[in-house]
Amino acid sequence: MKGIVFTDFGLPEDVLKMKEVEKPIPKENQILVSVKASCINITEYGAFEDFIRNGEVPAGKHKLYTSLGAVGNVFGMDIAGTVVEVGRDVHSVKKGDDVFGFTPNWLGGWAEFACANDGEFYIKPSCLSFEQAATLPTVTTVALGAVRTADVQQGQHVLVNGASGGVGSALVQILKAFGAEVTGICSTRNMDAVRLCGADHVIDYKKDDFVKSPYLYDAIFGVNGYQTLDEYLGALKPNGIYVVVGGSKQAAEAQQFAGEKFKDSGKRFGFTVFNQTKRELPYIKELVEMRKLTPIVDNTYSVHCISQAIHDIVNCHATGKLAITMNF
Repeated sequence: MKGIVFTDFGLPEDVLKMKEVEKPIPKENQILVSVKASCINITEYGAFEDFIRNGEVPAGKHKLYTSLGAVGNVFGMDIAGTVVEVGRDVHSVKKGDDVFGFTPNWLGGWAEFACANDGEFYIKPSCLSFEQAATLPTVTTVALGAVRTADVQQGQHVLVNGASGGVGSALVQILKAFGAEVTGICSTRNMDAVRLCGADHVIDYKKDDFVKSPYLYDAIFGVNGYQTLDEYLGALKPNGIYVVVGGSKQAAEAQQFAGEKFKDSGKRFGFTVFNQTKRELPYIKELVEMRKLTPIVDNTYSVHCISQAIHDIVNCHATGKLAITMNF
């Protein structure tokens, strides 16, 4: 079968190669999927960011991707497709079912066929295309993990910093499904998109700074942005919570300093936990079918144009997700 293999570190057009690779064989607790669509996540384009922007990759990032076993493997984490083989211990789906979910070890999805572990896939919502469904698994499970970490309750006022990307747009919609009043922060060009996701209020970070506002929040979700822990702390209500969702700078600062800064403040912080896919994917399907969650797909690319898609997501900061049609 054909697959897109990550061969080395460099520009995507130089190191992502379409090759003949061995077709995977599902284990007893796995299914084999004929992959119809995938998408691009940070796990894929993160390997190329520094090359695209600066022409080099820091040694630490090279070591990270080597430890993941990415070099020499087929890339691709989120998939949607049709079941062609079912392991003997899998009873949730059958041959011929359309499904969406994750690949084992977050690799192997950019190929004609891929395996998926029991509990890490579910029946695709029939109202979605394969491309739409393929953009859902990572961003929605991350968003749900963030909401569950914060224990968001109906009527609470929450802030999403970075509301227009894949995780942010999913988070806004899921928070609304939980009954929260949502304020989203994004750039000028994405304000309408964030409103369409259901945000009650939208802040243009190029014009306004939420830190200077007297308004306080029950929960703040740091998906992206450059605010400090002190600024987040100051914008929380008593007993409010700041949840680290993404952004390497935010995550690094929180890991190092959050315990000390939040100590004795009466306020809380937390990190997103998103490994409950066996519970979350059925709930995601339910939200989609109830029209409470809609995938935001900025653009769809052929599998032959993956390198261009990676350049676009690094340089243009897509609204929502970029989908990939597996038309080998």
